[in-house]
Amino acid sequence: MLKPTLKDLILQENDTVFLRADLNVPLKIGKIVEDYKLQSILPTIDYLLNKKCKIVLASHLGRPKLENKNFNIDQSLSTSIFIDWFAAKDYKIKYLSTIDETPTFNDCDIVLLENLRFFSGEQKSDPQFATKLKKLANFYVNDAFALIHRNDTSITLLPELFEKNKKAFGLLMEKEFNNLQKIKNNPKQPFILILGGNKVADKIPLIEAFLDKPQAIRPQSILICGAMAYTFLKSQGQEVGKSLVEIASLEIAQNIMQKAKNQNVNIILPIDSYGSENLQSQTKILIDHKNFPNNLAGFDIGPKTIEMFCNEIKSAKTIFLNGTAGVYTHPHFAAGSRTILEAVATSDAYTVIGGGDGVAAAFLFNVADKIDYLSTGGGATLDFLSNKNEDFVAIKSMQK
Repeated sequence: MLKPTLKDLILQENDTVFLRADLNVPLKIGKIVEDYKLQSILPTIDYLLNKKCKIVLASHLGRPKLENKNFNIDQSLSTSIFIDWFAAKDYKIKYLSTIDETPTFNDCDIVLLENLRFFSGEQKSDPQFATKLKKLANFYVNDAFALIHRNDTSITLLPELFEKNKKAFGLLMEKEFNNLQKIKNNPKQPFILILGGNKVADKIPLIEAFLDKPQAIRPQSILICGAMAYTFLKSQGQEVGKSLVEIASLEIAQNIMQKAKNQNVNIILPIDSYGSENLQSQTKILIDHKNFPNNLAGFDIGPKTIEMFCNEIKSAKTIFLNGTAGVYTHPHFAAGSRTILEAVATSDAYTVIGGGDGVAAAFLFNVADKIDYLSTGGGATLDFLSNKNEDFVAIKSMQK
């Protein structure tokens, strides 16, 4: 159980709360592309405002380059971009570019700090930086689930400076844990995993963790798609042309296939693809995996694979999806991701998408509102489901 939670705090009017959020949303030419993470933090903000607290709102945004400086601002990644978004929803908020002055709340309820990663101390486990942040508030709330597996100063060292009765996890963090626990510890059968995207290595701990579970909560099937499927296909001796293959992961992919067989878990790999010579090509060629041309690369699953996957999805009672079935942002290679997400969205199963491209694709294809839970984590979600949460420094820091 996640403890302490926001509702455990005894808050008084005008208490100042340092709220570590994850506002790291996708941007394009200085505009917010998708605001799911912003929407997700609002319940915690509303709870604190209903308690008549003042909020120091802190987040990172993107991966700014510090260039060996203690502080380096990149205007394209400044959190000031969020002021209009919050103001449009009638939040009284102002932006503060420095952490060296005490926030004032004369004309606002929320002070939004500058991007924490503009400060070198944020990612250096810097006690002095933590001490500076501590001076800004008398309570601390961590609601940045996507950072729970990281060691940033604001989620590890900073909470250690607050007394036990003055720090807690936020409502989003609690919601994440509760929904992911259903996948991790109590999935209704048939339970299936759908794993896509590029990076095989990122998914290996998750697959191994689920294969090691007792049979009652072990997935019956694992559907592997996206670029990572070609590494698994190659590990089984199949030709995959010019498709992306992680050479370093071939042996472990082969071992996982054997382990799954031993554990009576059905790993289902694509049997056809749509591909071309490269993503710049104007052609879209259907490829039967029994005869994969040497000059082509696969960028999406084909119709036979889609049908096979959809049949598995129809019978499932619990589905966890991470990643996409192909290059979902490319008009030639979006059909697989769209169709699989539509099948998941219309299934009778309890459905969870594990952050990242899977969530972005769900919004792109207008099925996000039909998924039971969209996790705001990416790597954090995978690590949590891979049983690594016991090692999260951010959790231990809250319990000291």
